[in-house]
Amino acid sequence: MISLFATIVALIPIVVQAATQNVELNLGQFTGSPDGYQTNIYGANNQMEFPIVINKGDLLSLKVNNKLGLPTAIHCHGLFQRGTPYYDGASGVSQCPIADQDSLQYDISVPDQHGTFWWHAHHKAQYVKGLRGPLIIKDPSNEPYTADYDEEYIVMLTDWFHAQHSSDILDPFMISTTGNEPIPDSGLINGKGRYNCSMATDKTVPCISNAPLTRFDFTPGKRYRLRVINAGSMAVFNFSIDGHKMTVIEADGVDTAKTVVDGIRISVAQRYSVIVEANAAPGNFWMRADIDTGLYTVYQEGILTPTIRAIVSYTQSDADPTSSPVAANAVMLNQYKLMPVVQDPISPRVNQSLILSFGILADTDNIFKAFTSVDGHFTDSVYKMPANSPTLMSAINNQPFEPSANVVPVVNGQTIQLTIYNDDPMEHTFHLHGHTFQIVGTGVQLNLKPAQHAAKVMYPERDTVTVPACKIKANNTGGEGGACGGTKGYVTIRFRANNPGAWLFHCHIEWHIMQGLGITFVTAGKELQTMKLPPRMVDGCARSGVKLNATRFWAPPRIGM
Repeated sequence: MISLFATIVALIPIVVQAATQNVELNLGQFTGSPDGYQTNIYGANNQMEFPIVINKGDLLSLKVNNKLGLPTAIHCHGLFQRGTPYYDGASGVSQCPIADQDSLQYDISVPDQHGTFWWHAHHKAQYVKGLRGPLIIKDPSNEPYTADYDEEYIVMLTDWFHAQHSSDILDPFMISTTGNEPIPDSGLINGKGRYNCSMATDKTVPCISNAPLTRFDFTPGKRYRLRVINAGSMAVFNFSIDGHKMTVIEADGVDTAKTVVDGIRISVAQRYSVIVEANAAPGNFWMRADIDTGLYTVYQEGILTPTIRAIVSYTQSDADPTSSPVAANAVMLNQYKLMPVVQDPISPRVNQSLILSFGILADTDNIFKAFTSVDGHFTDSVYKMPANSPTLMSAINNQPFEPSANVVPVVNGQTIQLTIYNDDPMEHTFHLHGHTFQIVGTGVQLNLKPAQHAAKVMYPERDTVTVPACKIKANNTGGEGGACGGTKGYVTIRFRANNPGAWLFHCHIEWHIMQGLGITFVTAGKELQTMKLPPRMVDGCARSGVKLNATRFWAPPRIGM
């Protein structure tokens, strides 16, 4: 039986003392009907989207007991993992996968972060079947807008697939000769949605067309902080609440200047906090998270229910609202103009300037793969999860990296500027592990010269950004400069490489990272050779059947698993 997480996040006292928060995730599979259609679910503690709420300064002792029947790894998305890069949870990068029936304890300090994050499986697309959840870090004494809201809710948006297992979706895609990404069956808000059962191809599966939706209760006059998380595999959601404006105050764990909008367009893995005032007449209103179907190559009516809904109720009623959506000329958030309250002091003097370009193309076997190039490092390389030593362990052991890890070494403390060129007629959303970055430029670039940017006082700052699509020529041909004739979409980011470790930078569209759209920054390679690994990380490799290319590891005394 599926038990959905409570949507309300209780307010905590203003005075908070650091503590060890012991959280256990018992991973497994169970049956549920999140959108009315019965299927198999991957979850933790017999729930989809199990929530974790801690305070800034806490030690999160996260014990993962793997009863999934599959190897896995758990990544806390957006956490810096400063000093503990081996707990980043990226399979093949920072750790070996956790074997089935094995356990791993992640001890994660959060001394300098607060905001909205999430955790998810980081192994072979497993999170698309539900192995994910919100991770909230509170700091009420120092957050700038604590006095501006009375209560808060988590709002977790996901696309949803009826396939029994993630491999049922991933495996056919990985041998596809079309490259068309899997289309979800529906979408969920906090683990609930409403599928049109008439579209089901297997009529023998139990299905309820009028499935219950998540309800958010509003009290007139109160102000609500909504922590909105896109935890989907690919879907971009247009999020709004009928009859209500919203004020954006956070993006990806970074406090932002207040920005009033009618709605937000939220790409996969991004998070926003918005404040909504309960100032409407009593009644029920639709909360909308509509999937942008234009991103799917072969989308057609009848294969997806893209209108994802929840209910905002002033009367504690589950009745379907009759409210109208925001107007066609609604003001939507521009992610490239959302400025932080306090700018992270990154030096404007760039030490290393890089260009990353990619294309998702058919290989010689007619299978579509993501070919990535970084100037001066590798050309047309397809990222693959290292089969032997995880990249971090190779760095610690001073061993050669597997070529398909797409490693870019960077010097500790330097300012890195990276321009990502998108030679694809769809947008891509990229995430950098272990850091936030500044967005110093975006648009459509007519050539491959690095973008030039005038000096600015402030830049948008976050850990996940959308790279715009290229502009296809009128005759739908490419020509010189790639598939889009040189009119590539681009984003330029700048970050300070001050966190020793091995950090993925990858497209967070799950199907694209599986196709190979990723690189690995290895920061402070020489310093990493003196890093101490907990024995549990090395022992877990042996239990998962990974033979380390290693002759030496340093480790502190055993604590826990």
